[in-house]
Amino acid sequence: MGDEVPHSLRVLDLYGCTLGPPGAAAAFRRLETLKMVYCITSMEGLQAMLDASPRLERLWLEAIAFTAAEEEDHGRQRRVLLRCPDATASVTVIHCNRTAALDVDAPSTRSLRFSGFLEHFPFGSAAAPVDQLHHAELSFCKESPPHAVFWEETIGRFRRLRVLKLELLDISDAVVGSGEGGTVFPDLLLLELEVSHEADSHGPAVAIANLLRCCPALQEFHLKCKGRGDSNLNA
Repeated sequence: MGDEVPHSLRVLDLYGCTLGPPGAAAAFRRLETLKMVYCITSMEGLQAMLDASPRLERLWLEAIAFTAAEEEDHGRQRRVLLRCPDATASVTVIHCNRTAALDVDAPSTRSLRFSGFLEHFPFGSAAAPVDQLHHAELSFCKESPPHAVFWEETIGRFRRLRVLKLELLDISDAVVGSGEGGTVFPDLLLLELEVSHEADSHGPAVAIANLLRCCPALQEFHLKCKGRGDSNLNA
């Protein structure tokens, strides 16, 4: 892909495609949005495509699979690092679980949507710091590692958030412990939580109150709380 694509292209939406390497002359100079769902590609091919798209503002990767040779390294899945153009302001990574992790280096990002395993969080330590992240929608699809890891590796790193939508399997992960006492979101205006908890437990109230204390400017709060084996309660 590349030589035959019009240079005027601004939006590229691919579903179920297998991508070969872009041609040497490939250039997506005006491309602003790239969405790939259930696609197969090589890491080098995808990186080359991003390198050829200097104006790319929005990147959406969903259920992406890399070629078999890249998914395994000596019998083990490996982490891969994807570098985005400086213009990239919005990143979506949904269920890209075919590698050990897909790290996304996009330091200009202001909006992040992620769904998957905590250990696959795309803005990990391998990626450059993201200082301007204002909007985050995070959904974790299995029990998290130890609580401290949750804060270190995800929202605890982003102090300038204005909108946070968070889905957790265990509300206790949202507790800000003594080790994270300095974790405050001074600019957060909207918080949405969708969480589970043990029935007949006081943990949710403690965890939620604890988290709210970190949001002194909060204007809007939505809570969907489900006790395990219980019906949904909404606030």
